[in-house]
Amino acid sequence: DDDDDDEYQTDVDGVTSASGYGEGPAFDDVRYEGGLGFTQLVGLGTMSVNGIFSRENDYQSATLASSLSQSFAKKNTTLGVGFVRSWDTASPETKDWERDKNVTTFSANVSQVLNTKMVAQVLGSYTTESGYLADAYQQVTINGETLDPVHPNRRIRKAVAGRLKFRLTEKSSMQLGYRYYWDDWDVKSHTASLNYKRYVSPNVIVGLGVRSYLQGRASFFKPAYDQVEEFITTDIKLDSGFSNELQFDLTINGSESNLLGFLGDKVQYNLSASVYQRHSDTPYWFNGSK
Repeated sequence: DDDDDDEYQTDVDGVTSASGYGEGPAFDDVRYEGGLGFTQLVGLGTMSVNGIFSRENDYQSATLASSLSQSFAKKNTTLGVGFVRSWDTASPETKDWERDKNVTTFSANVSQVLNTKMVAQVLGSYTTESGYLADAYQQVTINGETLDPVHPNRRIRKAVAGRLKFRLTEKSSMQLGYRYYWDDWDVKSHTASLNYKRYVSPNVIVGLGVRSYLQGRASFFKPAYDQVEEFITTDIKLDSGFSNELQFDLTINGSESNLLGFLGDKVQYNLSASVYQRHSDTPYWFNGSK
């Protein structure tokens, strides 16, 4: 906004990176999405295949996802594998080009019943990304000159995680989780979570959870660049920082035999509310906020 009369001169929301249609600050970030899939019982497990297609006025994505799980040892052990492939195309409103992005993810997990009160799970994933991996709407300013960001055109991402769920009482349980992530852009992160659930009644379940995330900085991210380099960026998702989230969940199952009968015995309501805080060590390029 370079005037005092609220006449916006930009076609892009620099905070959300949402492109718009028409004039003024009514930015458009509407996505249309459709999917088709099936799940088949296979022995003591399941196999699923899903296809998803989505489109915005400046972005298009097609995804194929499949998974297979099998149980062993009297269903005390479950092994699972997954595969996801995405074909994306970015066509930003402020540019005269289209660029592709391809993502492939392999994942695996194993769940083990340890005893009558405890279940453990270990997960891992391996992801390759190629093509245009930057945000075309962000800008980098170097010595008064405004440039488009330049990211590497390939990224390998890895993660391992563990979960432990155990019963506290006959009506409550606790779940602990930890995840470690690293990639070849030198970004490393730690995620820890704690979730508590309690059966208030046969029809009401409440949950309370907290999640903390700590991330390191990508090798080529800098708060400011003195000169043009091979890779330049202002994407704060590549900066060091942390986030915290507090979440509340409520599940209500309908029943014909109690005061919740008006819900019907085939209806379930789920309500969740969360408070999320994120901090980056470098101010955001557009408004100077951390």
